[in-house]
Amino acid sequence: MQFGLLYRSGDARTALDNVRPSRARSGVARTLSNAELEQWLERIAGNRGEEDLLRIRDEARELSPALSAEAEQPRLDDLIAALLGTGDSRLTTEPGRARGRREPFDAARVALFEVLHGALAGHVPKLRPEPADPQRVFAFFEAYFSNFIEGTEFELGEAEEIVFGGVMPGERPEDAHDILGTFRVVTDVALRARTPDSADDFMEMLRLLNRHILEGRPAMAPGEWKTQANRAGGTRFVAPNLVPGTLREAWRFYETLPVGFARAVFAMFAVSEVHPFADGNGRVSRALLNAELSAAEQCRILIALCFRPDYLGALRAMSRQANPEPLLRMADRAQQWSSLVDWSTMPLATSQLEASNALVPPDEAEEQGLLLRDPA
Repeated sequence: MQFGLLYRSGDARTALDNVRPSRARSGVARTLSNAELEQWLERIAGNRGEEDLLRIRDEARELSPALSAEAEQPRLDDLIAALLGTGDSRLTTEPGRARGRREPFDAARVALFEVLHGALAGHVPKLRPEPADPQRVFAFFEAYFSNFIEGTEFELGEAEEIVFGGVMPGERPEDAHDILGTFRVVTDVALRARTPDSADDFMEMLRLLNRHILEGRPAMAPGEWKTQANRAGGTRFVAPNLVPGTLREAWRFYETLPVGFARAVFAMFAVSEVHPFADGNGRVSRALLNAELSAAEQCRILIALCFRPDYLGALRAMSRQANPEPLLRMADRAQQWSSLVDWSTMPLATSQLEASNALVPPDEAEEQGLLLRDPA
């Protein structure tokens, strides 16, 4: 038996067909609703670029006489113009309106933000006061752990010489500057407890943190939004042109959360999920996490070396499965552990970190089945 070819309508014809008004006597409507058409065109712009909307518009102008769609074509023109910010048609969806005002956002990420916001809004965290840090030992390990998570690995003694002795290893100066830049951020009086008060301030704060942390890597454009797409494993982060708009959407959820733990965890996830910079995103997200906690006089959160798989697994569960529970449990456990260590001196803290497996590299901890333990 021979089958004929199967043809699919092009985007321009699909758009014209769906501009036509249609009523369904029963069952599913033959055409998209105005909102659905708007969302479809917005997704094309987000996934393929706004140039594709211009192509659809031009092709539709050529096709409309042959399809007897002269009446529909101007309405499609107006809708595309509105999405491109050059028309007056009223847009009805949030993604469409955002693109029309030249701040398009990643709708899938905003859906995740909404789920996490709902979980955090009803979460009652344990209040753990921020421990004293007279010799900046806590701050040192905060910088050390945060960089280790990203693959910037030094022996503990080497890291101490970099931070407290100002010794820059000749073979790895950029890595050393990453640790030193992070340490300066978490000990800077003006930064360590600074929290944003508007969407603009939120974005400026992210740029400022990234600029300070990556000051030793000028090639990575510290403090500038990424210009190329980035990914980690199977996760593709927010496209460069959607970064400002998606961060503004994140702010809408952030500002309605309780101060302290809820805002801290939300901000950390939002920055991690958007990945707005070419490098330093994880370190910025954790610096913001802890700034929120310090502003509320709550214990900052350290991610011990052996706890890295729990941390990354919790982020993945939220990102890929929209499951916030692992993220809340992970943050609570990490904060609990951080609050129990005696950070008064380097020898005492190091001894307790060793006893709790905190200094065991993640691969080694996984091989040996070692978990993060409370200090004695």
